[in-house]
Amino acid sequence: MKLSVISLLNLFCLVSFTILPISLTFGQRNNEIKGTVLDEEANAVPFVSVMLLNPQDSTIIDFSQTDLSGSFKIISEAPLPYLLKISRLGYHDAFYNRVDLSMVTFTIQSKEIELNQYTVEYQEPIRVKSDTTAFDVGSFSDGFERNLEELLKKIPGMTVSDNGTLFFNGRAIDKILVEGDDFFSKNYRVLSRNIPPGLLESVEAIENFNHQKLLKGIENSDKTVLNLRFQKGLKASLFGTGSLGVGLPENYEVKAVLFSLLDKLKAGYIGNINNTGQENIAGTEDFFMRESEESMLKNPYFLQANLPISPFTPFIPNLPKNRYNINNDFLQALQLNNSNGINYKSNTYALFQNNRVNNTLDNLSRFFLENNTFDVREAGSGNSGIKNFQLRSTHELEPDSLSQLSLTFRIDNISEESLLKSTLQAVENLSDVLQNVNSEKKTGSVKIAYLRKLNRYIALQSELFIARNISDQSLDIISASFNTSDPNQNFGLLQTFNNSATSLGSSWKLAGKLRKHQYAFLFHYGYLNSHIKSNLGTQEQTLPDNIEEVEFLNDQTFENSTVIFSLSDHISLSRSSTIRLNLESHGFINSIGYLNQERKNERGWLTNYRIGFNKNIKSKHKIFLDHYRQNQLSSPLQVYNGRVFTGANSTVNFAEGINIIEQLGINWRYNFFDRTSYWQIVLTGNHFLQKSPFIVDFQNDGDLLFNLSNFASPLSNAQHRVDLETSKMVFPIKSRVGIKTFLSQNLINRAVNGIFVPNEPINSKGIGIFIVSAFDGPVNFRWESSRKDSRINSESLESDFSIFNFHHQGSLTYGFMDNLKLKLSYEQISWEERKIDFLDIEVNYTPWKNRGIYIQLNGTNLLNKSELVFLNLSNSVRNTTTYSLLPRLIMLNVSFDIGRKI
Repeated sequence: MKLSVISLLNLFCLVSFTILPISLTFGQRNNEIKGTVLDEEANAVPFVSVMLLNPQDSTIIDFSQTDLSGSFKIISEAPLPYLLKISRLGYHDAFYNRVDLSMVTFTIQSKEIELNQYTVEYQEPIRVKSDTTAFDVGSFSDGFERNLEELLKKIPGMTVSDNGTLFFNGRAIDKILVEGDDFFSKNYRVLSRNIPPGLLESVEAIENFNHQKLLKGIENSDKTVLNLRFQKGLKASLFGTGSLGVGLPENYEVKAVLFSLLDKLKAGYIGNINNTGQENIAGTEDFFMRESEESMLKNPYFLQANLPISPFTPFIPNLPKNRYNINNDFLQALQLNNSNGINYKSNTYALFQNNRVNNTLDNLSRFFLENNTFDVREAGSGNSGIKNFQLRSTHELEPDSLSQLSLTFRIDNISEESLLKSTLQAVENLSDVLQNVNSEKKTGSVKIAYLRKLNRYIALQSELFIARNISDQSLDIISASFNTSDPNQNFGLLQTFNNSATSLGSSWKLAGKLRKHQYAFLFHYGYLNSHIKSNLGTQEQTLPDNIEEVEFLNDQTFENSTVIFSLSDHISLSRSSTIRLNLESHGFINSIGYLNQERKNERGWLTNYRIGFNKNIKSKHKIFLDHYRQNQLSSPLQVYNGRVFTGANSTVNFAEGINIIEQLGINWRYNFFDRTSYWQIVLTGNHFLQKSPFIVDFQNDGDLLFNLSNFASPLSNAQHRVDLETSKMVFPIKSRVGIKTFLSQNLINRAVNGIFVPNEPINSKGIGIFIVSAFDGPVNFRWESSRKDSRINSESLESDFSIFNFHHQGSLTYGFMDNLKLKLSYEQISWEERKIDFLDIEVNYTPWKNRGIYIQLNGTNLLNKSELVFLNLSNSVRNTTTYSLLPRLIMLNVSFDIGRKI
């Protein structure tokens, strides 16, 4: 009987230690105690103090600490019985006595720690819970970042493109929220390029985000957003930062970022005036694409004809614009979110930007012909300006708890101008050219949406959208030579281009949930009417008032009607596995009318589909696989039936017809994250095959003018790219080290004088390493080195063309005392034999503790380098471009907190 009781007791202990979230395995032979400490989510907890205590007086007999896997071992000569204490900052203490060891387990719980009436919550650098990954700002910031964008570049899994687009684990960020509220919608660069990280406590990346609360649990979203959490203790009435700066030779900066987060009214204001190279907003956004992404449709149903000429805009990839952006920028942005706390809320923002940029230009373009090359050099100076006004307002009303009605209206007015004075040279021909470009784009839209939750598992959603767009552009070229028989003839050219379009659409979607299925049926009708026309006139230089209209190039109308039927299903195979299915059928009717010609009509059906698979394995591994087929109509600009000058020495002849472009693709992603060692791996792949794309046909007779024609290719384009980023905390040296690498291949067809050139792939590869220290002492550093190579393997050209680039950048920070910090930054960029070095210095000084006043001394480009060369390679041209750099800049800034911490 005694043996039976002992056997039952042993069996009970075995089952308990198997199923409970904390397990301790003890071997009492030689007084050896082994154990594994887990938290409430069954994750191992490292660096836990494990103490063997005397139960009589609680004196420490022996001591150990858990490793990265949460395991510990104590071998003690002390006789049993004993008391075991498990302790870690941020968790409740747990105790075991001899009886507990054989019968009871516990769950270690996180807690808040109160110190001198302040509440301090222990924060890990990275915290993952469900679809939310939270990053502690203090763990990744060195205190010298000027804006959120600079901080995000240091966070694992975050990527910032050259134009300011944000990515998390390879997926584009849809918008940025501020304490859960939408601020500036798709125009999130207003926040990422202006808000100082010092205001923030954490940055959260939220995947599968759905802003419609009535659809939660019914419809899953594939969008990813960022949510900014402010530091605790900031006053809700008004808080933020302000900054005033002056510099040498003649620079200035005035900046203010203010927030007010009251219960019913939340407001944000951002103002920035500077000529220090900072760009407050990265270019202009595609109005129609942005609005379609906010609608129920995954892809835009309407088409648009973009203006064909791009103003002069300096651009150097992978280099901060404050190195070469010689500008004067003015930004004012205001966001107001209002709610009556019951059934009404509004979201309104307005912004105005006025930015002027000037720089020099020296560009050598080597075009690849059939079996030789053709060089064109352009050297000179230019300036450009943009004025951008945007107003967007959304009003939501909830008549009852099961329905929502929203109204969104939007106005955009964007005007751009540029002036480029240059010298063109090709072979033995030479010409001085003055190019003046003026563009204006006005857009207005209204969208009405209604959402009704029919029952717990079914919802009906509908929306109506209407927009009007007017675009005008003019290109004025003076003293240009285009006549091959007389290259010295000088004359002027004036080209005007106008496009007006009206689009409207209505969508109805029924979404529901049935067991493991989250399904949706969608019907949509869309209509577009676009009117495109242009004029081309010339004038002799000696007769500036005598302008002759040599050809009325275009006057055409384009109408498109589209009907879409869509079926989607999100299938939950288990808690960790899902399948996404989407099938769309598009019916279209196109009608094209030219001046004094009979209209051309065409119609057809397009079928698109998408299949996706997600799998989570043991909360550490995430696998995403996505296959799609997408057919789309080309832009109405392709029906243009005449040549358009895109510059002083180039024209484009469009295809004179709408084309259906089919794309087949596979996207995949693997994520790994170990929250104990902070080891992260992000591996992504993008592959697609594009059928019937428009390609470029290069035509030139050896003079300054070359012509480009667009026509549909019977061959296919393809792209393959794989990216890998991995980083890990190395605790012995208290540093995070990582590797970034990529491989890509582009197969893009081209033609010369109407003859197809054999497909010549562009192969690119890159690798980079980085290390970021996190020492407890006053000294820390960061270093990153990378190399990128691109090559065309040509069978027709005499030699292969390749470029390579090295990029090294590092920084050293030193804290002399609590209120004085120094940062030295070094950067080196090399393109083949061309190399340039940068040296910057930053000093932060806080003269009074807890007064919220800071003094910064910044020195940029102290080596005073004057210009930078960079290379770019495509399937048809190799560009070598030189821009001027911002002169040596010394800035003194005084910044101050507004709304001091409690």
